[in-house]
Amino acid sequence: FYFLEMNTRIQVEHPVTEMVNNIDLITQQIIVAAGNKIVDIPGIPRGHCFEFRINAEDPDNNFRPSPGKIEYLHFPGGFGVRVDSHVYNQYTVPPNYDSLVAKLIVWGSDREHAIARSIRAFEEFAIDGIKTTIPFHMDVLENEKFRSADYDTSFIDKYFVKKLFSIILVLVLILTFTACNKQAETPSDSSSDSSSDSSSDSSSEVESKEVVVIKYPTYQCGTNPGAPYLNQVVEEFNAEYEGVYRVEIEELPSNQAYIDKIKILISSGQLPDVVQGSTGLRDLIVKGGYAVDMTDYLEADPEWKASIAQEAIDFNTIDGELVGVSDVVQVIGYFYNKAMFDEVGIKPAETWDEFMSNCEKLKAAGYTPIGLMTGENAWTTNLLLGSIVGTNGEAGNEFMNTMHPATYETPEFIDGLKMIQTLFQEYTTEDAVGAKYGNVINSFNQEQIAMIANGPWMIGDLLDETISVPGLYDRVGCAPYPGSGIFSSPGEGYVVTAKDKEHQDGAALFVKALTGDSGQEKMLEILKFIPMSPTVEISDEFKADNRLFVELIEARRAAENSYLMFDLINHANVTDAFSTLYPELIFDKITAEEMAAELTKIAEKNQ
Repeated sequence: FYFLEMNTRIQVEHPVTEMVNNIDLITQQIIVAAGNKIVDIPGIPRGHCFEFRINAEDPDNNFRPSPGKIEYLHFPGGFGVRVDSHVYNQYTVPPNYDSLVAKLIVWGSDREHAIARSIRAFEEFAIDGIKTTIPFHMDVLENEKFRSADYDTSFIDKYFVKKLFSIILVLVLILTFTACNKQAETPSDSSSDSSSDSSSDSSSEVESKEVVVIKYPTYQCGTNPGAPYLNQVVEEFNAEYEGVYRVEIEELPSNQAYIDKIKILISSGQLPDVVQGSTGLRDLIVKGGYAVDMTDYLEADPEWKASIAQEAIDFNTIDGELVGVSDVVQVIGYFYNKAMFDEVGIKPAETWDEFMSNCEKLKAAGYTPIGLMTGENAWTTNLLLGSIVGTNGEAGNEFMNTMHPATYETPEFIDGLKMIQTLFQEYTTEDAVGAKYGNVINSFNQEQIAMIANGPWMIGDLLDETISVPGLYDRVGCAPYPGSGIFSSPGEGYVVTAKDKEHQDGAALFVKALTGDSGQEKMLEILKFIPMSPTVEISDEFKADNRLFVELIEARRAAENSYLMFDLINHANVTDAFSTLYPELIFDKITAEEMAAELTKIAEKNQ
């Protein structure tokens, strides 16, 4: 064989090697450069991995560069999903350099799994303000030739250049047809049809008075996991309000297509009656003045209001108006290996002192107590830090429920950093500094660590024996954090944007169907989303089949302290700074006080 090229640097595509071999190549480079031998030699590659280059380019305009300011940014996450990037909210992409703004790396147990996970990741990926190659990647992933691996070097020209010309041709035909119609119209034509038009308008008015149609666009259709849930809600709503209200669904092919369409409708002021307000859409709708205040609707319906957690009402109240109604809340506790706990003779800690004592006992028994990381957004580490702070009295809880803290130099935050420093130095894996989410989750799935702070999305992987040690699910428990704490982050939920009172009333009833106890029960049973209502009934069958979900639900209901995640309350540049500051704290190059001061300086840049 021959080398096509040889670079004396790491390759852009190196994350693919890292993901399929579970190795950090950069760490190994540093080890070799220091004159030492490679520590972590790859074994047999596992699974399938894709790397997608997200460029600031317009795929519908011959991939023309699209520099500019990023107005909104949201990265996807979850097991097997990694984003390498330097950009952040309000970052300006310059025209002078390479247009690459991010790399999305997705791993799956096989090619089909990796494709499905990639589509889900792109549906969560949002970059507003510039054009990117995200829609192009989605088109490729949904192409049957690509999915069946039946393609060659002519693939793009054959399927996507042709598609572009087809779109242009259709637009030309539409414009031509419209122009011809306008030319064909004459005064006599208009007058001769006036009586029939008037009759048609009258009948339409009668019909609209009889049935108020509620327009609702959605990506929860087709093969989307949310389609069965939404179809059931809409079917039951239309049956209950037959002859009065009817919900009409507009199906959109993906989350990104939904986001793009709603943004266009916001800019034109032609919004439908109900909008799902996630990924920043709620704030754009509010900024445009289109959101209907839902306060009176909830106050007039105490049963419905009781279904919506107060934290969700507070989260969606802007300038005294309730601009959105949440349907679910993201709940995050921590998972622990029951077999290890039983062997050592410990139980989930009720206080942080007991937690540290548990770590010492696990370490003495030869177990690595907890999985921490400094790579990416320091996810598992910051979950632990947030819980230490959020359960430290009223001041700490208030801090973790405050959007964009002005200062991190508080006693509660500094105490939390000191505990994190100890955990890194004494009770975690040797590769924790620089470790990424995939490293930590794999350590737990392979029973190399006893505890991990994480959300319910990892439960499915515990059942997958291609990812986890066989039988691991039965050996794992879920608990609230010491100090009776739990992450409970509501979403933006649904925003009513109907223009007239008649449609607003119907839209409010539809939102109630989505977010009340009945809707939350469906989301639990069908989608396994955590309900926020304390009165949602959990069936015995669900409890038997979904033990860890039930433990998490019960942990939330029992928790005395709830709080938001750092990823939600921090400015993006503050979250990014943790990965660079944590190593300095761990190796005693800075103190906890100095790290807090540095985070405050970074936060001030957003003012």
